[in-house]
Amino acid sequence: MDWFGEAEDRLTQWKTREKRTRDFRDAFTPLARKTLDAALREAQDLNFFAIGAEHLLIALLQLGERPVSRVFAGLGLSPETLRTEVKRMQGHLPEKWTPDRLPFTPRLKRILRTARREAEAQGRSFVDIEHLLLGLLEEKEGVPAELFRNLGINVNVLRDRVLTDSPCT
Repeated sequence: MDWFGEAEDRLTQWKTREKRTRDFRDAFTPLARKTLDAALREAQDLNFFAIGAEHLLIALLQLGERPVSRVFAGLGLSPETLRTEVKRMQGHLPEKWTPDRLPFTPRLKRILRTARREAEAQGRSFVDIEHLLLGLLEEKEGVPAELFRNLGINVNVLRDRVLTDSPCT
């Protein structure tokens, strides 16, 4: 293949990847997209190389939107507490590294797929923040799951609270 054909193939691949990214983001409400953007900032602030489930949890708590804020009310779990716990669990990461974009970890990708299924199960066309939290609560491994266990938080009770308080149900 000549250089022109190769360049044309790469351009087509890039356009396809960009379209998938746009389609993916279009599946989320503006508030859910804002939450994912906040998760990116958390990952950058903590010097991570990818956006993980822990960053999503911090972002959900940080934005303080209902029903998430109601679910965590009274548990004593604040974004600062969670950030401190993430640093303790992950160890200190070196120098500040803040690219404009970071990839999602495989675990976060799984959480986002679960969130989408949760939204569809509730007859919704878009993923909202309560679906993000429901997807997060389905994970049995990772920093948020370990954090919930360490704090004695029953994820099944949290899930029931989200479903009870959710405007989507």
